[in-house]
Amino acid sequence: MWLLKQRDGARAASRVPGAIRVGYAVETPYAFVDRAGRVSGADPETARLVASRLGWTIEWVQTEFVDLISDLQDGRFDVIAAGMFVTPQRERQLRFAAPHLHVGPGLLVPAGNPKALKGYADLRSPGVKVAVLAGSVEERRLRTDRPEPLLSLPDARAGAAAVQTGLVDALALSLPTVRSMARGLAGLEAVRAADGSPAPVAAAFRPADTGLLAAWSKAQAGVVGSEAHLRAIAPFGFEAEDVPARPVTGQRS
Repeated sequence: MWLLKQRDGARAASRVPGAIRVGYAVETPYAFVDRAGRVSGADPETARLVASRLGWTIEWVQTEFVDLISDLQDGRFDVIAAGMFVTPQRERQLRFAAPHLHVGPGLLVPAGNPKALKGYADLRSPGVKVAVLAGSVEERRLRTDRPEPLLSLPDARAGAAAVQTGLVDALALSLPTVRSMARGLAGLEAVRAADGSPAPVAAAFRPADTGLLAAWSKAQAGVVGSEAHLRAIAPFGFEAEDVPARPVTGQRS
């Protein structure tokens, strides 16, 4: 794994050959634990392909979505592979590899969509109760200009339960996530947010870990968009149109 050392007052990384710690939070279809106890989803399967090209094994570390960045910074793991959107705010704290997915926004609503919610503009209407994941892009986007406070929850499962029980009228999350939940849970429906645009999803690293980022980026360039990659993410509802064009090796800044 990548072990942190103090050198010249800065944090540097040195790797014990053969292993890397990958942090994730449960949010289907990006990352979850299947019935056999195996970590899976679009991001873990992509990470497996990258690690395989590097000859590394993976040690998985689960945390809450809201804790992903702080846990990475504290050294609990070496890379985030958890459906994390690239945003200007996060780029001030992290370094991202090139995006491996582009996904649009969605809403999880009760079956039949009784309040006829079609997008984020509808979520700002008086009387509409909305749940989001703590620390998510959706929370930041919806935090302002709403007559009612958001219900901030730790994970997607809690959000789905809030919709099922009528605690909220909608859960705002990425379209692949809400589609996956609507397929697997009774009484729910997924809506494509009409007023949203696709956002990039990428693996995230500590700013000091330039060597790790460079190695990962070089290996990932040979993975994303390949036949093996498309086969790996297809079971989770992702298609070729959700994958960026084959990236040029190098880091996103």
